[in-house]
Amino acid sequence: MNLTFDPKKNVANIAKHDVSLADAAEIEWDTMYAVPDVRHGGKSLCPSLKSEPSGQQWKKIKRSPRLL
Repeated sequence: MNLTFDPKKNVANIAKHDVSLADAAEIEWDTMYAVPDVRHGGKSLCPSLKSEPSGQQWKKIKRSPRLL
């Protein structure tokens, strides 16, 4: 996947969420697990998760607008 993003926004995202925007390249869309989260003011968000080879089964990598 070819990714482009604002380096300043990436620094801010790392500071706020401890996740680089570059991690999006690691998402396996065919096996991604996402569930709607409607707890935030009626906005439907899906936490995107990836499997972790380090032994931790899932790691939340971002909240995105609902994909479904």
